[in-house]
Amino acid sequence: MEHGGIDMNRHFINKTFGGLFFIAAGILFLLHQQNIIDIDIAEIAGTYWPVFLIWAGLHGMASRGGHGGIWNIFIMLLGTYFLLRNLDVPFINNMDIWQLAVPAVLIIMGLNMLTRGPSSKREERKAMLRQERQEERERRRQERDERRSRHRNYGAGNGHHSHGEPAEEEVPPFDPSYAKKIEQDLDQVFHERVVKKLGEDPFPLASEAGIGASSGKQGQEPPKGSFAEGKWNAPPQEEWKSSWYDHGSKPPIERSNFIGDIYLGRDYWQLEPMNISHFIGDTMIDLTKASIPLGETKLTVSAFIGDVKVYVPNDIQLEISVNASAFIGDMHVLDRYEGGMFRNMRYDTRNYAEADKKIHLTVSMFIGDITVKRVG
Repeated sequence: MEHGGIDMNRHFINKTFGGLFFIAAGILFLLHQQNIIDIDIAEIAGTYWPVFLIWAGLHGMASRGGHGGIWNIFIMLLGTYFLLRNLDVPFINNMDIWQLAVPAVLIIMGLNMLTRGPSSKREERKAMLRQERQEERERRRQERDERRSRHRNYGAGNGHHSHGEPAEEEVPPFDPSYAKKIEQDLDQVFHERVVKKLGEDPFPLASEAGIGASSGKQGQEPPKGSFAEGKWNAPPQEEWKSSWYDHGSKPPIERSNFIGDIYLGRDYWQLEPMNISHFIGDTMIDLTKASIPLGETKLTVSAFIGDVKVYVPNDIQLEISVNASAFIGDMHVLDRYEGGMFRNMRYDTRNYAEADKKIHLTVSMFIGDITVKRVG
């Protein structure tokens, strides 16, 4: 009964989410074809990818029937945070989730240990399998004893032994292949009975449970003209010249990505305040070819899994301030190194307060390495 309710909840969530997704996609494409609105598929995917995290949390809660619900709630909250951040909600942009992630993970682990029952669903299935195997062996043993008894009585009735004694059964030579066949038959019988009783296979084949290989290629160059190539934020020369001194009042450029790498600085470009956030991928920012404006320029990079590399030119007018935090990873910031877990580093160059050109870099990672180097 419980299993049927779980399937019903999972089916309802899949049906609702899938239906709304295709309806929304169809309406957007229809309006775009009629030239009513102008949509950018890459921008929509980069903004609304956290919806899939929210759906994964809901799907996990429905499929497991309340077991492991705390972790699914954490995934839903993580997706909600990234979605609100991509939608430029003010109080979300001012929060640093990675400084709160470690205490939240510890609290969730403690609550999960307190709320977990004495026996999990997997242990119950194992106990049921052992019981089914024992019952099947007992039934086979009884059938074997009955056949031996009938064979002895048949030998005695045909006069093979005098004095009415049962005939001695002639034991055939041991055949290993026959024993292996009996074992396979036993396994097949109790496996079919358990699958029929549970409604699913508790131990699927490893090939069915394996994780598919990533279809991406390591080191693959980004397509020409894409924002991953670092060309999306290179405004015309007249535009960045006019905004040379008032960049501090401008809102930062928002860039978000789900899976993939971001490269900035392949060509000469104008540096502006920006926020970069993505789920899985590396970020490389080369400032050696950038036109760095006067004053302080803020760069914020946040990612779940990936590496961040920033190359700073060896300019006497340029100073840098780095605020980096990571759950697991190494930090190489100029001449300073820290590694391990629960890392949080603050580094200011010597003349940062008096410098004409300043870069304030904030990096928040869950798993990954952070590297900041001077070049030149």
